[in-house]
Amino acid sequence: MKNSNDILQKLMAQETGAEKSDGLSKARHHLTSLGVPLHQSNENSFTIDMTDVGVFAGISTIARMLANDVIDQCGRGISDIMIQHKLLPQLTPELCAAGVEWIMVYARLEAVEDLPVHHREFNDAIERIFHSIQSPRWRDVLFSIPGKKERSQQKIALLFPFYQSGDRDYFMLVEYERAGRFLRITFENANLSRIFLKHIPHRVVDNLDRYYLIPELRQTAHHIYQGIIKEASQGKLEFKETFEHQPILFNAIREGGLERLDTMIFHWPFSELATLVGETRNDHAVHTKFFGLINKDLLILQDHDVIHHLDHGATVELTDGEWRVFFELSRRKSCLRISWQEACSYAALGDYLDRMPTLKETTAAVREPLSPVELMLVHHITAETLGFIGACRDVGFKGIDTFFVTYSGVVPDDYMETILSQPEEDYRFHSLQRIETAGSVRGAYRLSRQYSSIDNLQALDTVLAGSDYSFFEAARMAAGHLFMRKAARLYRRGGKMLLVEDGGYVSPLINRFCLEGKTLGEALDWFHVDPSGVELPTELLEGNLSDWLAPVLVGAVEHTRNGYDANLDVENRFDRLQFPVCSIAISDLKRGPEAQECAITILNATENIMHRLGLLLSRRQAVVLGSRGAIGRCALAELAHRLGPQRVAGVDRAACPNTEATPIEAPTVEGIPRDHLYNTDLFLGIIGKSIITRHILEDLMIRSRRDRIYFASGSTKTTEFTDLEDWLVGLQRKDNPDIAGHEVSIEHAPLRDLQTRITQGQIVRIRFREEGIPDKTLYLLGNLTPINFLYYGIPSEIVDEVLSQLLRVSVGLTQNTLRECPLPGKLLAVDHEIDADAVLLGN
Repeated sequence: MKNSNDILQKLMAQETGAEKSDGLSKARHHLTSLGVPLHQSNENSFTIDMTDVGVFAGISTIARMLANDVIDQCGRGISDIMIQHKLLPQLTPELCAAGVEWIMVYARLEAVEDLPVHHREFNDAIERIFHSIQSPRWRDVLFSIPGKKERSQQKIALLFPFYQSGDRDYFMLVEYERAGRFLRITFENANLSRIFLKHIPHRVVDNLDRYYLIPELRQTAHHIYQGIIKEASQGKLEFKETFEHQPILFNAIREGGLERLDTMIFHWPFSELATLVGETRNDHAVHTKFFGLINKDLLILQDHDVIHHLDHGATVELTDGEWRVFFELSRRKSCLRISWQEACSYAALGDYLDRMPTLKETTAAVREPLSPVELMLVHHITAETLGFIGACRDVGFKGIDTFFVTYSGVVPDDYMETILSQPEEDYRFHSLQRIETAGSVRGAYRLSRQYSSIDNLQALDTVLAGSDYSFFEAARMAAGHLFMRKAARLYRRGGKMLLVEDGGYVSPLINRFCLEGKTLGEALDWFHVDPSGVELPTELLEGNLSDWLAPVLVGAVEHTRNGYDANLDVENRFDRLQFPVCSIAISDLKRGPEAQECAITILNATENIMHRLGLLLSRRQAVVLGSRGAIGRCALAELAHRLGPQRVAGVDRAACPNTEATPIEAPTVEGIPRDHLYNTDLFLGIIGKSIITRHILEDLMIRSRRDRIYFASGSTKTTEFTDLEDWLVGLQRKDNPDIAGHEVSIEHAPLRDLQTRITQGQIVRIRFREEGIPDKTLYLLGNLTPINFLYYGIPSEIVDEVLSQLLRVSVGLTQNTLRECPLPGKLLAVDHEIDADAVLLGN
């Protein structure tokens, strides 16, 4: 018996000869699996016209029904298989319109004896038949469409060759009987076939290996259609689909070749908004032109050629009548953008910098090259931060690694497009992702998958996931790990780096480790860095960290008061720092205009959340923690103006006890009169440390006259309420939780915006089991991370000036080192020890 592969190869060769005879050979090599050509329009763009490609409804359902019936009869094993199915116009309208009322499947018993083992493959084979006849190439052949040359004069079958696991090959012969209005599908073993194919005019469907199937494509298209219409009806111009919401769709596309894809964004221009909104009035959405377009969008994603070109950075344009759809990968191949009518563009780093005139002017004034020095940036993510990264690039910093300190706010997709369009060899971006855990208000943290690859950071990711870190602890560990890895890369290459951070995550720790005499090995171990993973020889590990870092680290620049205080604590302990740390935290600009604006944004964010709850900020009674700091002082004054001075109190170690003054201020929470404390329902933390102890919390839960209490943080250090968080976690972990001996039950739920459904924090309900003590509900706004970043942060008009100052200090510190006149190992504050260009005052 001939080898089955030889049989199918002969069939393919016969078909090739047939196509040569009718002049289709050249076109065939340019056809997609959909039977329409993919034209190269320019160097990196392709177009495909899908106007004549039909979209058949119900093909997944009918394929499943036919396959199930065949497998069911196979199980009986008593005769040949013959299945007949009557099509329903409401299920398969396009097939019925083509003149198909019945489908018959026939197979000899001997040919199907092992078919039940391959149920899924058989189902897919049936579906591939219907998928193929959606294209005009095969539909015109099968149905002998009049006017298509001589094909209208004779009946031509389609032959589908399939390879089955094992040593058997199969084919399906599909014939259309016009008189009976039915399709005949004959399933046959190629090795044992009794069909004399030379006597049956046919064409071999030779492109079955050029595409793969997206399961339940039409149902997926309908889900996307509904999502788009919902977003458009709210005036939005994008709809995002993610792997978490559509794992079947994404797994299929990944198997097709886009292995990193985890996001699809559908975008439409404002000019089409009215068209899409009009779709909501259609009672038969599945029959609209737009719904058909979405089906075609998914259809071309089944084609290997389309996927190949997308994977290699090309843009593919689909046309369908008057519609144009542009497909393009972004975010380092993790996001597929599908844009209707016009290609979607996104801002570059320079565009963000252009919106910041002061920073741009500062950037242009830098003349000396900084190119030998690389940058490690630890900062929250805003539009202004992207402008700052662009400025750092323009002044000459090369190799910028950024750890984004992301809080509870949503990072806009536009930001992601911008940062992940940067070359990966020069720009690396990482951040944390909060993971909600059952029974814990703290949650857990892992490395985000949205940014740069974490393939070489799996050890760190495992440590984070397995630890009960607070946000600050997790961020410090991750940022420190990335810092040490970058330092190791530069050490091997003989390079230098500058650390710029917002919150004191790394520089206080590195300075302390150096001054304590820790070895390099001990520091690497603390940050969970494997020396072999960063290619450091074993003999270096016993040497001092300070000696190893000396030729690498230029110094650090700190943005915030929290970071300033943390570095000051190290300096006070050792009477020096190992590396210079320049800070803008207590500059005249930061303590004056920016502090006022920051206080306003904190209160604005708090008020916005309360409005979503139907509450008024003006009816609260508040305590400001850190009332003598630059921001806290402004917040206290603003609340006193809005609530009345009698309904506000401040806590700060610099405050003198005076219960007669208004607003009341005390050095500790215990110093606030109990009558005022028990009526307080808003605690605003802008102090950088936790001062509400467990004792105070228990006292509040039992004696507070308020049944709802709100906690909001305005500090970048996120530590104002760690005692509160630890206390709640401890209660949740107890089998029989109690508060000061009183049994309670505790539960928590997300705090969501009623309109956008975005999570804005958590709600913790504490129920006392004994009568007489009212239940309490605690609102942890922004999950106790900086509340103003839940919305925006601080307006660009003032941040532009602040980041300009941050850049000037960073450039000045770096230039001092390059000129071989480094700054001393001290904490150097702008407007105190140094000027804005990092020049020592008094020199």
